[in-house]
Amino acid sequence: MYSPRVNRLARSLAAAVPAAAIAPFFALAAYAHPQNDDWGFASMVLKFGYGGANAVWYRNWTGRYLSTAWASATPLSMRTLTGFPVAVAANLALFVGGAVALALAILPREVPRRARAAVGLVLAALHLATMPSIAEGVYWFSGSSTYLLGSAFLAWVVALSAAVDRLEGGRRRAALAGAILAAALAAGTNEIAAACVVAAAAGRLAWASRAARRVRWDLLAVVAVAVAGAAVELLAPGNRARAATQAGAPVGAALAIGVAWAGRWALEWLQGPIVPAALATVAAVPWPEGGDDRGPRPAVVLALWAAAVAAACALPSLAGGGVPTRAANAVNWLFVVGALATAVSLRRPLAGLLGRLPGPRLAAPIALAALAIALAALRPTSLRLAVTDLASGEARRYDAEMRLRHASLRACPYDVCDVPPVEPALSLWWFEDALLEGYEPQFFHGYKDATFAYWFGKKRVRLARPWAVSTPGP
Repeated sequence: MYSPRVNRLARSLAAAVPAAAIAPFFALAAYAHPQNDDWGFASMVLKFGYGGANAVWYRNWTGRYLSTAWASATPLSMRTLTGFPVAVAANLALFVGGAVALALAILPREVPRRARAAVGLVLAALHLATMPSIAEGVYWFSGSSTYLLGSAFLAWVVALSAAVDRLEGGRRRAALAGAILAAALAAGTNEIAAACVVAAAAGRLAWASRAARRVRWDLLAVVAVAVAGAAVELLAPGNRARAATQAGAPVGAALAIGVAWAGRWALEWLQGPIVPAALATVAAVPWPEGGDDRGPRPAVVLALWAAAVAAACALPSLAGGGVPTRAANAVNWLFVVGALATAVSLRRPLAGLLGRLPGPRLAAPIALAALAIALAALRPTSLRLAVTDLASGEARRYDAEMRLRHASLRACPYDVCDVPPVEPALSLWWFEDALLEGYEPQFFHGYKDATFAYWFGKKRVRLARPWAVSTPGP
């Protein structure tokens, strides 16, 4: 037993450490600027209106009704850059809130609320710290509206549907309505989220109905909305039109490709901070004595974890090729949640193992947490990149250069204007320079730099001097 003072300090650190890991990502949002498709979504709204633009996207390019609607609702659509960093931070806040809500709803009520919230912060911190591409995942608004929001609303669906059983009266009805709404929103973000929300809602319905020995009609409504939303997303004419421009892959080949890519990403993530952080979290949580073990067995959780990661990798593989990093960001969220779920299912044997080790009870969790922090700091993780960009001034330099570019365009009195190139920052910058010439010129001049120029009221925007594509060194 520890003194009350030591216990209070431990509880404070349990929340402070993951919060400190999340903070740099919010800080970087202040320096975010529109990239690539962000200009495209705004320009479509300026041309066709908000409803008309979303109809064009749905008919001609994608069925992701929520992500296109969300990406079309930035301040850019009102022809202003003011508030864009706030929009980026709002997506990030929705995700962190979903991760905390998930932990609060899923973990046993006997675990103190503060400890459950800390677990949610750990989930969010691990996902952000180990994203394959934090630029695509957070600071490219169109990307975060597709994949980060998909992860966020998926977490909210599970959290709110679980809360239905814990609440009564009006609060219970509100939680059910929230779960139904979150299911509709998650299904419209991306294909991975659409498949996952149907599977998660169906799994929750089956588990709850088995426990109640009757069909849970309230949770069936969540499943019905999830299926309907997934159908609206997947069967959109825009998906067929887009598929016609891609090579595609048979289902069997996509599954094989998905398994191969899942193995590749899993090997990468297993070398990082995810597993030691999950073990440290589970070892540090004050689990109730003698609590029931009605949860799935470790082997079942492990099998579901592997199947979810492989299936999520197979979905983007249907388009041919592998799993792009922006889609791998969504797979990473499943990997993080699966790692923690597996660790929770192993909490009793883990407690027995740690109990036989010499030293204080908190020694092992502290050592595991220290290992996770070291891996996050020493390996080229997104957390390391974010901290480096903040500390080195790269983010401020990028912000200044982008502000200069936008100001020069506003001041240019001509239809064709030249602007200086921008040297990319590591964490904030993903897409190639919107004005880079010589790379996919037809696509660039027909969409990317054309929409950028249109937003500023120009016919053409060019780089003032050639800029060679290069990969930043270590």
